[in-house]
Amino acid sequence: MAVLGDLSAELIILILTHVPFRDVFSFQLTSRSFHTVISESTELQYHILLQTSGMLDNCNSSLPLRTRYEMLREREKSWLLLQPRFTRRISVGHSAVVPYELLGDVYMVSDGSKATISTFTLPSDAGDPVSSSRKLHVGDFDQGRIIDFAVAPEQDLLVLVTSDSDTPTGALNLQIHCIQRTTYKRHPLSVAGPISLSFDVPCSCAHAAVAGDLIALTFQSGDSEDDQVFLLNWKRSTVLAEMKSPTHLHGNAIFISRDILLVPNYTGLSYTGPSIQLWRIPEPSTKRVVLTTPNLTLNLPAYHPEVEVHEFLCRNSDNSSSQRPFYSDPDQSIVLFQLFTLSEPEPSSIELVFFVHRKVFLELLSAHENQPSSDSVVDHNSMHVLPWLSWGPPNTRFFHPTWYDQSSHTDWIVTAYGQRYVFLDLRYRTQEGTPVVVFDFNENTVKRVRNALEKAQTQDPPSLDIALLDVSIPTSIKGPESDGDPALARQRIGWCWKNRPGEDSGRNVPWGDQVLSQIFSEHVDGDLPYVMLCSEKLYDFTGTMMDDERVLGARSGEFHAGVDNLEVLWFG
Repeated sequence: MAVLGDLSAELIILILTHVPFRDVFSFQLTSRSFHTVISESTELQYHILLQTSGMLDNCNSSLPLRTRYEMLREREKSWLLLQPRFTRRISVGHSAVVPYELLGDVYMVSDGSKATISTFTLPSDAGDPVSSSRKLHVGDFDQGRIIDFAVAPEQDLLVLVTSDSDTPTGALNLQIHCIQRTTYKRHPLSVAGPISLSFDVPCSCAHAAVAGDLIALTFQSGDSEDDQVFLLNWKRSTVLAEMKSPTHLHGNAIFISRDILLVPNYTGLSYTGPSIQLWRIPEPSTKRVVLTTPNLTLNLPAYHPEVEVHEFLCRNSDNSSSQRPFYSDPDQSIVLFQLFTLSEPEPSSIELVFFVHRKVFLELLSAHENQPSSDSVVDHNSMHVLPWLSWGPPNTRFFHPTWYDQSSHTDWIVTAYGQRYVFLDLRYRTQEGTPVVVFDFNENTVKRVRNALEKAQTQDPPSLDIALLDVSIPTSIKGPESDGDPALARQRIGWCWKNRPGEDSGRNVPWGDQVLSQIFSEHVDGDLPYVMLCSEKLYDFTGTMMDDERVLGARSGEFHAGVDNLEVLWFG
């Protein structure tokens, strides 16, 4: 029987490309010859870096393997150092921040009158020209106003939701148009034309999301009895299903896979707290299906009786593939949740954000369907419910964003992509500007920084040498003098994880334990680890957004309104 040592290097490499990277590292230690084969193989080094970075290879890319490996390595270095490889300014000139989307190398924004959508193509190379915006006029399709829109780049699709009224009173008629992005004409696969939905109650908001052949449209009336989520087949212009949970207020629905929908729910003044519902999308049928019970409900911590949740939103990366040589693995991405609360007796709005990896929801639902957990209980509506303590603490991370700023947090919604989240840190704001900060929730990044930290304990000043990238990062840099005080040290890299016994936790980033206890009556204890990366350069941005390749810094116009221009920070 042949042993591995008898195989050719080419065959060993082929076998190891199907092995998790940790096993490749272990195998590398078994002999000097295997160490040489692995360390000198570009294919295996690329395989390892893809896995540790949470990226997928585009097998259709025509670029040589070594080029893809070098591009990925430079990209990961740039993100870790928060040093863009080039910057570019784009004039926008919008007087208000209104519905917008950042996806597939384009920034799309509607105007204040909600009658047009301007599309700005974002550069992916230092030599790319800054082209003028393209405008889509809603009047070319109907006489309504834009309520929301969503984009599916891989299908060249723009889903446009319009209304015949822009006031939240009286009956409402919604039109859902499926438009080809490249032509601004009706999409050729939308054979039956726009979809019409009519409601007898006022609409406070409507949100659209698209994946494959399906559109998820969330209708919010402000009344728990009338909130609904519709599943539409945009190619057939039909309503596939209607999801309606009694006594629940819906947030915006998102697809976490092609057949699973995630819907945030909140119940107003109720100590039971908000929840996250997972719905498995039914098989296509000739009749509309009405669903009243989610497949699984995940409770958030119970909150105090005097607290009211008045909005609960979420955002995730798109499920689409990419034309780039590599792209973020959707299943490894984080889902960003925004929770807005009011408390009595003096109502004051408090925003919380929290993060969960998308794969957590997929794994919880799969485990529940295959082997129902003893932690799962059934409430009076026969819903399968997981209590907070049985799923939440190890899988979530909460923040109370008082120490960072995005102007108005509801203005800048596209602040997370892949496993990263971007914001401006007010703790270090000066006259020169504010640093850009990124939280990286990639567990492999956390482990590499943790290992580098252990090796750097004897250094003065400490500096972290990050494996696989051959890059060194100082843990802090000197800040500018302020109000006569001595120059302050500004964190360059930080971390937050559950500490091992005796481990230093002095650089944990604050995340608002006191505020959480004022809102929730149940312990939160979110332990999802992350690494904080802080830019050395200061920026004069009003807010930040991000996609898979870049950070967009927004600068406000006159009187700090709208967006005057964007600065593209491209990382790769």
